Amino acid sequence: MIERMFERRSEWKNQFGDFQRMGFWRFFKEQFGPAGGGFFVPLILGLFGIWETIRRRLDIGLPLLVLTVVCTVGLVLYMNFADGTRINPTTGQDYLEVRNRDYFFTPGFMLFGLAIGLGIAAVIDMVRDVFSRFGPVIRNVSFGVASLLVLLPSVPLANNYFYNDRSRNFMAYDYANNYLMSCEKNSIFITNGDNDTFPVWCLQEVYGIRKDVKVVNLSLANTQWYMRQLRDQHGVPISFTDEQIDNIRGYRTQDGTVFRIQDQLVDNILVTNRWKYPVHLGFTVPEDNRKFKGRTLDSNLVLEGMVFTLVTDRKGTSVNFDLTSQRYLEDYSYRGIADSTIHKNESTARLMNNYVQGFLFIADSLRVAGDYEGALAIVRKSMELNPASFDNYAYACQVFAYMGYMDTLVTFIEEAPTTRKRELYFNWGVSSAVAGRFDDAEYVLELTHEKFPEYLDGFRQLVRLHYQRQNWDRLYEVVNNWINRHPDDLETKGMLRQLNRDKIERERSGDST
Repeated sequence: MIERMFERRSEWKNQFGDFQRMGFWRFFKEQFGPAGGGFFVPLILGLFGIWETIRRRLDIGLPLLVLTVVCTVGLVLYMNFADGTRINPTTGQDYLEVRNRDYFFTPGFMLFGLAIGLGIAAVIDMVRDVFSRFGPVIRNVSFGVASLLVLLPSVPLANNYFYNDRSRNFMAYDYANNYLMSCEKNSIFITNGDNDTFPVWCLQEVYGIRKDVKVVNLSLANTQWYMRQLRDQHGVPISFTDEQIDNIRGYRTQDGTVFRIQDQLVDNILVTNRWKYPVHLGFTVPEDNRKFKGRTLDSNLVLEGMVFTLVTDRKGTSVNFDLTSQRYLEDYSYRGIADSTIHKNESTARLMNNYVQGFLFIADSLRVAGDYEGALAIVRKSMELNPASFDNYAYACQVFAYMGYMDTLVTFIEEAPTTRKRELYFNWGVSSAVAGRFDDAEYVLELTHEKFPEYLDGFRQLVRLHYQRQNWDRLYEVVNNWINRHPDDLETKGMLRQLNRDKIERERSGDST
């Protein structure tokens, strides 16, 4: 970390300023101040509190100043958060912090909060001294007015309480419990990141729930100490010796296949296990991590609720429909998800949307089987659970499109509680085309282009459909209108040139249409 802090990972102004995910000044303002210029009141009080403490008691004030600087400015320098302006030389990609990093500054917030309190006390003390020579009425009134500063903490309390209240928030608990409920006894459960791992560990280690499940986190699986912990303390079947663990490295084969350390560990676990323990993968584990010896495992995975279960050979569908339906519709708990009085931050909202994907798996199985009404019934349940999820409405548009419910869809989209209307219309049009309802698709994509004339995806899909249906007159009209509005769109101009060449070829071949 010391070495890392000297390798610039972002601009100074972004690290210290008001920047997304990692700007210190943004966090500082949100922590203490009311909106607008009112923030400078607690700021000045805090600085005044530190100054007065140094002036009156150097042995207390100086350490307070040093600690505050170390836990604010010092941490900005030490953590060296990334803002996306630097390129990782290994991956060739830029890097931006994946979430708000305000929690690193908690000690600094606490210390400056103490400084604000000292500043308030100093102001009250100063007012008392200044007005001590006045009459009792003026003295008491001035002291009473100054004392109102003790109510200042109510401002950040009011601003931040909703976002930090956990009193009725059981979402992480239920999410982890639903995961563990999906695992067979004494199974190996492979997880991917923080949100599908830490809540599970909490239930196991704090609440004593399902400690028989052996959790293997793929992110940590790239570290030697974690491999030893899995092998020696958690009974995960790993045959690597200490020497092999110390020397394990990622490598690339001649055919270009990359074997990360985590890939080699998973391969070793599966080979060593020899089907002794059931193996599950969290359904948030991406396809790139669902591999064995460089080849995809998907043909040997069956979705059973919130987990993929590894099987020797897949028989029939890759979704255990009955078990998955039972778990989502009867067994799982979803406390608080639909309650708007409980705050969901970005990570929580993303986590809760994973439930939606499960419901949509069930719905899609019914759709493929031709049971459109059954699919819609599942989507409605998903909407009741998570009314904020856009994916519910996007998938419902697909089902409605397959059914040809034109009038229903217009009303449905307009009443959907989302601002992403154009995407819903677009989804409707594309799904109509996929279902072979080309007249419907043409109508909807024209409607999409009319309502959202600057929507590039809608324009391109409309052009594609007119080209496929050989609607040449309308195709030329749409393309020319777009170019008139976007004269710098070289790609569309190139498309028009190709259309003109195609037109000449058709005329030469005698097809004047």
